[in-house]
Amino acid sequence: MDTRRTKNKKTYGIIQRRFLPRTHFFAVFSMLFLALILAAGITGCGKKTPETSQLVIGKNAVTHTIVETFAKEYYDLDDLKASVEKDVEGFNASAGGDAVSLSKFTENTPKDGEPSVVVVLKFKGFDAFSGYYERSGSIVYYYGDIADAVKKDAVSETILYENGDTSGKAVTPEQLRKMSEGHFFIATETVEVELPEDILYCSGNVTVNGNRRASVTIAEGGEQAAYILTE
Repeated sequence: MDTRRTKNKKTYGIIQRRFLPRTHFFAVFSMLFLALILAAGITGCGKKTPETSQLVIGKNAVTHTIVETFAKEYYDLDDLKASVEKDVEGFNASAGGDAVSLSKFTENTPKDGEPSVVVVLKFKGFDAFSGYYERSGSIVYYYGDIADAVKKDAVSETILYENGDTSGKAVTPEQLRKMSEGHFFIATETVEVELPEDILYCSGNVTVNGNRRASVTIAEGGEQAAYILTE
């Protein structure tokens, strides 16, 4: 049996301490829509996920772009925008500064297909970004030095693979814990991510799309967290 392919059934460190069972209607964007969705009485029975969630992590800033379909018979665009603005304002008040700003909120109405809303949030650093979403109790994002990740027990028992190829070169948790250089990224939601450094190794639920770009896929019944090691 190839133990490198065995799915990790646990979450460790910061994930173990923060992770809670997912609700039916929670994903990255649904936190912003929850009140309006419940008011409309259309909670449904499936997990709602964004059509697109793109994350660009810079040295001192993070940009999160979300594209989400919506039905006009249930939502009013002005109400949705006001909900996002209120949420941003509330977070900034608790953070004691302008930690996050709403950079864009527009409607996209194609000739064919469902209308969607495009939201761009800009954060002053990764701590502001992770803090914004971790208020939910079920989303975890982490980015930092590998030494800091080890210190915080954020390195899981998941094997990481070069370019995400599970048949290729691998790095064990034991090897990760001995590293003093490099950076570590964790996500518990499906997301497209661009990192500040070149990607070296990642978990099997990550597809590398370039030197610094990757697609994280969190699927029901699979790994509930994704890990990326960068330079």
